[in-house]
Amino acid sequence: IKYDATIANPPFVPEIMSSMASRMNRYLEVADTQHQAPLSFAIVIPAWTKVKAWDELTNSPWKRAHFIISATEHGYIDGAQHNSDIWHRPASFDTAVFVLQSTAGATKWPVTPEFEKDFRQAVAKSIPKRHKTIAEWEEAVHNKKPRLSTSKEKLEELMDSIRKKWIALSDDDKKKWRGFRAFRKKEILAIQNKT
Repeated sequence: IKYDATIANPPFVPEIMSSMASRMNRYLEVADTQHQAPLSFAIVIPAWTKVKAWDELTNSPWKRAHFIISATEHGYIDGAQHNSDIWHRPASFDTAVFVLQSTAGATKWPVTPEFEKDFRQAVAKSIPKRHKTIAEWEEAVHNKKPRLSTSKEKLEELMDSIRKKWIALSDDDKKKWRGFRAFRKKEILAIQNKT
């Protein structure tokens, strides 16, 4: 184990997030009990409260901080930025930030009240200037006609309801979809076919 501070933003796959959380907890236990070494993880994942990783991180004895950032309050650089002129994208989900630290890590890198404030300000800078909602961003990136002709508020409600449906799915059902984007596309097409 290399004793250091790092940030983790794993693929949004429940099993991978859980494996990561379990491994980090084991590393922190070794850092504390066997080496008294500084170790710190800042973890950024979707705020999916019904997945195993959520419980593992929330209940970790090494949790020093935890907060949630609303999807409307942050953006990020898209992983497929090499395929597009538009790098910044709005968030699809609320995001959870956890900080897990060994005792020596908490001493070396204390989590101060400014940490959350600075983190929130940094991720807010990634909100796109033009395409502030996920629907607007997808429209611009994929050069498609608007999927739904509705008000901005109704579109936000629709996307929120789709996110909630996704979160409520079992891990096995999520595997069948191979990701949120495929599920979201199916839900939007189903709504379009009704209208």
